[in-house]
Amino acid sequence: MPGGNNGAILNIRRFTGAFQTRRKSSLAVHRPDDAGTESLSPPATKHELWFAYAFVALSTLICIAVIPFARVPLPKITAFIPTYETAVGMSDLITAVLLFCRATQSRSSAYLALACGYLFCAVIIVPHALTFPEMFSDAGLLGANDQTSAWLYIFWHAGFTLFALCYVFFPRQGWVDELLHRHSGLVIACSVAGIIGIVAGLTALSTVGHGILPIIIKGGDYSLLISTGTSPTIFALNVIALIALGRRREPAVLDVWLMVVLSVNLLDLLLSAIVSSSRYDLGWYVGRSYLLVASCSLLIVLLFEMNRLYTRLAQNEEQFRLLVRGVKDYAILMLDPQGLVVSWNEGAERIKGYKAREIIGRHFSRFYPPEESAAGKPEQELLEAIATGKFEEQGWRVRKDNSRFWANVLITALWDESGHLRGFSKITRDITARKATEALLAQKMRDLSRSNEELGQFATVASHDLQEPLRMVSDYMTLLSRRYKGKLDADADEFIAFAVDGAHRMQRLIKDLLTYSRVGASGLKLINTSSEKSLQRAIASLGGVIAASGALVTHDPLPVVMADGNQLSQLFQNLVGNAIKYQKPGIPKIHISAVLNGEKRWNFSVRDNGIGIASDNFERIFAMFQRLHKRTEFEGTGIGLAICKKIVERHGGTISVESQPGHGSTFHFALAEATPSA
Repeated sequence: MPGGNNGAILNIRRFTGAFQTRRKSSLAVHRPDDAGTESLSPPATKHELWFAYAFVALSTLICIAVIPFARVPLPKITAFIPTYETAVGMSDLITAVLLFCRATQSRSSAYLALACGYLFCAVIIVPHALTFPEMFSDAGLLGANDQTSAWLYIFWHAGFTLFALCYVFFPRQGWVDELLHRHSGLVIACSVAGIIGIVAGLTALSTVGHGILPIIIKGGDYSLLISTGTSPTIFALNVIALIALGRRREPAVLDVWLMVVLSVNLLDLLLSAIVSSSRYDLGWYVGRSYLLVASCSLLIVLLFEMNRLYTRLAQNEEQFRLLVRGVKDYAILMLDPQGLVVSWNEGAERIKGYKAREIIGRHFSRFYPPEESAAGKPEQELLEAIATGKFEEQGWRVRKDNSRFWANVLITALWDESGHLRGFSKITRDITARKATEALLAQKMRDLSRSNEELGQFATVASHDLQEPLRMVSDYMTLLSRRYKGKLDADADEFIAFAVDGAHRMQRLIKDLLTYSRVGASGLKLINTSSEKSLQRAIASLGGVIAASGALVTHDPLPVVMADGNQLSQLFQNLVGNAIKYQKPGIPKIHISAVLNGEKRWNFSVRDNGIGIASDNFERIFAMFQRLHKRTEFEGTGIGLAICKKIVERHGGTISVESQPGHGSTFHFALAEATPSA
């Protein structure tokens, strides 16, 4: 890493630390929509449900088969308790660790409660084993008496059931979830300490304080467990938890197997503490075996589910790796918080020229021109990404061979859920070719604009310079016609008439061409314009033509639109003038109307009762110099409707016509609705 980056990296670290403090305070605890635990544990499939039901059914059948023989005494196996409780304790401890991991991942108080339940079971097994009679001593260790291990067994089963009830009835506790989100390690440490403290207290109660507890076992006889209501109470708590779990509409895999655990616990209680009469009879041995099965079943399910999650994660990572690897038009890389490259794809290798082994672990500032790197630009970009979430720009970057390319760069800051900066993603695209194309296009546009401007100037100058000699020709030919008409032969009179007519037509053509060029050359001022006033100005300009033809021009109330007033008047003038010109015998009637459509535009219609237009000429009439009639029938240059089309297109619309020969024509065009007054 270049030496000049050290100071900037220290600044990034200081800035990151300050920003993390502010960011943590604004982080919200993520809570899944479902109040249950299904966010990480997927819903159970039908096959899983049937397997669980079959497992419980088989266990129940075995229990029913054992009940008649439950009080049959069996040989006392001294090694049974230490072996069985070691297996149960290890299983519960591993299950608790897995559930604590789930709790930190999901930020779920439900998982935390269940994890505490299994940890409670794993911890309380220790004093239960130490105080069990005739295992380590005749009366048991830790100051045990004949009631100690029995009460610890009751506390063990009751405690787990209470934690299971918390899992069922309190799936989401906002303050606990928030603590898990912000301080998961501290919450778990406090939970472990709390469980150890509870177990220590219960151990002390069942040893030192045994005098305040009822007697539940006497001479190895378990009948007092029933008469005192102890075992029925724990049995009822298990039933309540089991029913509550069973009422969930879409139980998760974890819910289903927790139901299995509670069901097997019920069978254990039934055989060990209700049906059984004393230690080491058949019911007692089978009940204890049920407890081992219950402990291992959830652990096995968690391990299978973890394997499934890891398999899915590995598949997703492989798919993502293949996706990123296959992207060759973009350089996609990851940076650590200090700006060191930690990942590299084929697109980065193609664009920047470095192999992965050459660049991973190096500072990303080597992609910048030396002058920008020396000025600290790379570090400033990281600081901006930290402050705003991302940084994006276009600028020069440097390849391995020191050649430069124009790049589009996006840097995104990556934060974990605790508000710590994990690094940056950086996506770079080589747009040198596009930049060159854009520059060429811009130059062409400038050239075109200059050509249009020069063409407009040429049209203005040419029309002015042409009109002067043409006016002289027209005037002198008119003078010749007046002075010598009838004095020369008939051919001379005809030739002079042709010359005068040609000069007049040339003047009209130059005038129309100048009007057409001015439509495109003049600036377009789109403001709120009264289309009715623009129409009145057009009618005033056509006053002589209207009076001579006797035309009747009417209109509906016309709206205020977004338009250039002068060009809108020119548009109406050309359309109304055309309607008067191309008229069949009779009085020309022209009507103008406007209707607002659903796109906030006014649809204008100019309808006449003229000679009409054949459908195959609808497009042709809007082209330059296109005439449908001979000059002897109708005068004109064929530019008027081309001017109309250009005006409408400059206003962002289109112009069209509906017509039938002999039945008049209707011209349509649309203009934007006026903007509300400020």
